Amino acid sequence: MDRKILELLRDNPLFRGADEELLFSVLKDGTKVRHFSADEVIFTHENSEKYLVLVLSGTARVFSQDVERSVLLRTLGKGDAFGVAELFGGSDISVSRVEAKNSCKVLFIPEGKMGQLLEGDKRIMYNYLDFLCCRIRFLNKRIACFTAGTAERRLAFYLDSLACDCEKSEETAKVTPEVSMGALALMLDIGRASLYRAIDTLTADGFIEKDGKSFLLRDREKMLKNYNK
Repeated sequence: MDRKILELLRDNPLFRGADEELLFSVLKDGTKVRHFSADEVIFTHENSEKYLVLVLSGTARVFSQDVERSVLLRTLGKGDAFGVAELFGGSDISVSRVEAKNSCKVLFIPEGKMGQLLEGDKRIMYNYLDFLCCRIRFLNKRIACFTAGTAERRLAFYLDSLACDCEKSEETAKVTPEVSMGALALMLDIGRASLYRAIDTLTADGFIEKDGKSFLLRDREKMLKNYNK
């Protein structure tokens, strides 16, 4: 592992404040860097080994594992990590599939190496727990988008989940769905006409403002309370 990768790890929430010498000594060998082309699968349930995977360059997309109704869960950029939930568990089944959105380079850190880091530095251990808690909160909001409720409620929770960031809590945010309106309607399990009516309702109620493909969320907490009935 070279020092440039070490600098990128230092900026990742999982390793922030960690002992750099420990990071380098544990990860100097046994890790691997791979390049992926656009649309190439990086990580799926078929992976027999467990890794923490860090995006070094480019962009990747995380999808649900359901091949019949694949849902885009989030997009990963430089410095983002995935595979955390698959580590240290008894199940070999991954709940998501990760594909390269464009040409990208990723770092694979084996489960055993992560275990050494967690045992060797409490800062990494607490960062790891905080990361998992953030992902649980994020996924709980996404679940609310796809379960029973009105079209307005599903849209409100979906837009808020796009703005969900464990390090930011601003009540206003500008978000841009990465899918078309048709794909978004399919994701939320509502008709396109219902989706457009929901957009009109949230706009008329003063909670969102449409700006091209983006949405300005004016008061996230109030919006969720209003539609979470």
